[in-house]
Amino acid sequence: MSMSELYNTERPEPIPLEQHQRRRLEKDTQEIIACGKKRGVSEATIRSAIEQLQLLLPDILNLHRLSAASWVAILSDAGSIPIKLITVKDAYPGADIGILFQNQPRMLLSSPETLQQDAALVLAMLKGASDPSAIIQSCPDLATPATLSRCLAHIQSTHLGKNPVEVLERYPDVLRDMGESRVELTAEYGEMTTRD
Repeated sequence: MSMSELYNTERPEPIPLEQHQRRRLEKDTQEIIACGKKRGVSEATIRSAIEQLQLLLPDILNLHRLSAASWVAILSDAGSIPIKLITVKDAYPGADIGILFQNQPRMLLSSPETLQQDAALVLAMLKGASDPSAIIQSCPDLATPATLSRCLAHIQSTHLGKNPVEVLERYPDVLRDMGESRVELTAEYGEMTTRD
């Protein structure tokens, strides 16, 4: 028997993706429940809120994007989540809010009023774009005013003499290609990082 035959016979069957996702969700849920108990939130409340959240935004729960404490804060106010989704959808009607919140779950920590104010600032900065929703759809990180401002300044410094909004609209992947808006899964749970 060769070494490759030996390794092939003893290798366990791969875990199906659905089963792996269920295990991850249950593991994350248990960690969030433990954190919630420390903050006085019952397990039943958290489980119920997670079920509601999964109906609205499937597979959004991820401890690599936000800490357990942040998820407890979001789930403690689960009733406001639909309002937040509607607020963002009103601001960016052409964008897929599932993708937007999947990439930026930290937005769920904001109040609907703050989300509305942020969207107004973002749309003001993207004034002149024919479809701001398409820009936000292609790069969800730009839904926060500070990130968009930083990225527009970066484009302006690298594309002298050109309107940064036009460059961004024409080449929505320009920031990803430059690494300017890359989000890494860090120990800070979703903090924005850049690479030069």
